[in-house]
This record gives sequence, structure tokens and C-alpha cells, in this order.
Amino acid sequence: MKISRRKPPPREFTEINKKTTVTESPSDDEIMEMMEEGYCTTPDGCAVEPDGTCPHGQDSWAIIRGLI
Repeated sequence: MKISRRKPPPREFTEINKKTTVTESPSDDEIMEMMEEGYCTTPDGCAVEPDGTCPHGQDSWAIIRGLI
């Protein structure tokens, strides 16, 4: 099974489906700091486990950026 990696959204605020606002992409260092604390955020701002997906279907930034 082929796993596709999504590219991160642009480093600006974007609207998806006119309901979900995408937050600015954190730096790799910021993601690593979050992971050390046991969580990571998603593009829509939810806090999840570093390898998690939020209830809205967004993967964590760590997954999107390929850090885990």
C-alpha cells in the first residue's frame, strides 16, 4: 500500500471548506518542542498526540512534515 504525504499548507492563514482555518505552520524546532511535551498541533489548531489525527481529520504537523 502506497502512503502519500501531504505537503504542508503555505505559511499564511488559509480557509478550507469555508469552515476550518489553517494555522501557520510551526517550525521544525517548535514541533520538536511540542513533541517533547507529548503533544502536537494540527493545521486547524487542535492538540493531538504527535502521531495523531484530530476529530476533523487533520494529521498532526509532525506527520505532515515527516518528522515521525
